[in-house]
Amino acid sequence: MNIRTRSAKMRIIGGVGAALATALMLSSCSAAADEATSDSGSTAASGDLTAFEAKVQEAVDTAAEMQTQLPPSEGPAAAKDKKIVIIPPAGASTEGGYRVSLAAQDAAKALGWDVTFINPEGDPAKMNAAVQQAIAIKADAIAIVSIDASVVQSSLEQAKAAGIKIVASVSANSEGEEGVFDSLVPSLQSGRDNGWALAAQSYLYTDGKLRDVQMMDSEFGYVVARQEGWQQFIKDCEAAGGDCKTLAVTNFLAADITTKLPTLTAQTLRSNSEFNVLWNGFDSGLTFSIQGAKQAGLANEGTFGVGYDGNTPNLDDIRNGGYQKATIGLSTMAVGYAMIDNANRLVQGEAPLSGEEQGIRNKLLTADNVPASGPWWGDQDIRPNYWKLWGVEPAEPAAAETL
Repeated sequence: MNIRTRSAKMRIIGGVGAALATALMLSSCSAAADEATSDSGSTAASGDLTAFEAKVQEAVDTAAEMQTQLPPSEGPAAAKDKKIVIIPPAGASTEGGYRVSLAAQDAAKALGWDVTFINPEGDPAKMNAAVQQAIAIKADAIAIVSIDASVVQSSLEQAKAAGIKIVASVSANSEGEEGVFDSLVPSLQSGRDNGWALAAQSYLYTDGKLRDVQMMDSEFGYVVARQEGWQQFIKDCEAAGGDCKTLAVTNFLAADITTKLPTLTAQTLRSNSEFNVLWNGFDSGLTFSIQGAKQAGLANEGTFGVGYDGNTPNLDDIRNGGYQKATIGLSTMAVGYAMIDNANRLVQGEAPLSGEEQGIRNKLLTADNVPASGPWWGDQDIRPNYWKLWGVEPAEPAAAETL
């Protein structure tokens, strides 16, 4: 398998770093404290909670820092006369994944490659058909975005048998991170780290009394990782003697975002009126969850929404003091370009790089650091670094704000 293996610690790219890693250890420390407590009902020593809250603040501060990481400075020049098929999960309704796909397209065109862009419209049958088309046209590489390997496993195995390199992003491999994909960025661990950081920010917003309701789409492995990180925070909070609870988790499908999700959200919130945080695994879903909460009169003062990706409507809501208070911005430009750089390495017999080695870092965005307008695609345009690495000068690169 070509993809490099690295420890979970080395794969942390969500901007939380050592602060988060330390915080995640607190549950085991507090367990020891539990054994030492009397029958007074105390679940943890006060020192555990103080230490936990210090790590929460440190993790939030780190996750919100300016993005300064750069792409690799060493690697092969652009391979010549290559074909690549890029497959997003759907169209603009899944904005985060779609923008990553557009960045990948921009990168592949910069390399001078023949690019085929196929939108499967969220349909697994069309996703498999897109992979089969890549095989039929004898593509050199396939770029998969926000589509888990299990959805197109058989087709991808056929593609690999045909010698096609498979790079992926914001996805889950068929065997953790060692399956059919030749390259996967960012790692699932980064999604967990992002989930922990967003929960930490929500804990601060609720003055240490977090009561969340989750609208969850389990179709996407990276979204599952985000939820896992959030739930780890809840466990760590409880173990340290904090006051954190997940009240309910309601599942939905991406195909139902604009239709059923608003009603599902309202029903869930009515049954859990003590909530103060409305969570969704991605911003495009949160937009319609918030719509449902507002239409039902449940978006009350003292409650707010949080999501992931840093999409334009959601950042507008944050900028304008609306219902959403925070999101983890997905560095769409960096992810798309890193994926194609790995494809360029693979088709020339070189090993791909991890997300950390590619300089990918997502970012916690709030009213304090949200960009003035548009989506968040990163704090800096890293494309010239890749163009220099590849030895190319693209004639008409896309505008950064479209990626």
